[in-house]
Amino acid sequence: MRVLTSLIAVFLAFLGAGCGGGSAGDGQEKASEGATTPQPASEKKGPPAPERVEGLAVGEQAVLGGGSVAVTLDAAYKVTPREGEFTPSKGGPNWSFFRNLQREGQPALLFAVTVASEANTKAEAGTNADPNFNTTSFRVNDENGYTLPQIPTPAELDSQHPSQGWQGVVAPGQARGATIGKSVPIGQDAGLTTTYQFSGDPRTPRATWDLGDLQALPEAPIP
Repeated sequence: MRVLTSLIAVFLAFLGAGCGGGSAGDGQEKASEGATTPQPASEKKGPPAPERVEGLAVGEQAVLGGGSVAVTLDAAYKVTPREGEFTPSKGGPNWSFFRNLQREGQPALLFAVTVASEANTKAEAGTNADPNFNTTSFRVNDENGYTLPQIPTPAELDSQHPSQGWQGVVAPGQARGATIGKSVPIGQDAGLTTTYQFSGDPRTPRATWDLGDLQALPEAPIP
């Protein structure tokens, strides 16, 4: 009888150990099922990089604003001060321009530009740029970053590039040209570049043309 009792006790102990082991295993499986794999944090996207077109040569075109605006620097010239008397009756339509150069004793830079637009609103352009254009949108710097002064009424290079320039919206499909003039102080005539930038925020699209040294440019074909 004692032997039977002992066997029953051992058997019950064995069953108890088996049940306990099964419970632990089930707990581990449930724990593994409930766990989730950590996901990498999504990368934050910053604002788009400003649109820049650089290293253009005279005669080349920059397409800006997602293709909505095409800007061409058609030609660039130097103007050497002339001798003689310049009056309204003797100097022709450009008499005041040449008189001022003679008085200041320094050369000038003239360049012709054409702007064509395919959009006349910010939404159509897809940018935060102001679609209004004028001659002051073109800045010229020398190799040291000095900004050349604007000439308000430069000599006109041709009828397609009026000397008075223009301002306002360039309608879709329209192209407008202008002659832009800059005074070139002595010592500020090397490594010239001209930059066109949409008005407004400095993050707006811009393009830069390399003009080189003023003395290497041809003389302006002005009578």
